[in-house]
Amino acid sequence: MGVIHTSACIPPVHNRVKNFRRTPRPEEKTRHMANHISSLKRARQTEKKTAVNRANKSKLRGTLRSLREAMATGDTAVATAQYRATVSLLDKGVQKGTLHKNTASRYKSRLNARLKATGTTTAAATKPVKAKAKPAAKKAVAKKTAKA
Repeated sequence: MGVIHTSACIPPVHNRVKNFRRTPRPEEKTRHMANHISSLKRARQTEKKTAVNRANKSKLRGTLRSLREAMATGDTAVATAQYRATVSLLDKGVQKGTLHKNTASRYKSRLNARLKATGTTTAAATKPVKAKAKPAAKKAVAKKTAKA
């Protein structure tokens, strides 16, 4: 009979932080409750993404505020230009995943309605929308009945 080594039965713990040889960062000691290196890395990535998303949302709120102020003053050129900038930021927020597409669409339609109500030029008319070509209808294929 062969000798069974007890070290072969113990699962490796190389990815545990307490057994890892690097010194933890100061913020890791206070902010994270994670035990594994991968979960610590994931927590760091989440913090970075949260900061970027927070900055994007803050920028969007600022443009919304300036658009409402421009509509309140009644200046058509400034309001239309600000509407375009706001719509651009809304679309970028959808692309980056900060906003849901229906939320952005709701914002755009309501802002456009407000812009129309203030007597300014139609904002939707200033941005041409490409019409999508409809696919050709498929012809129904008549089934042939086979005579036996």
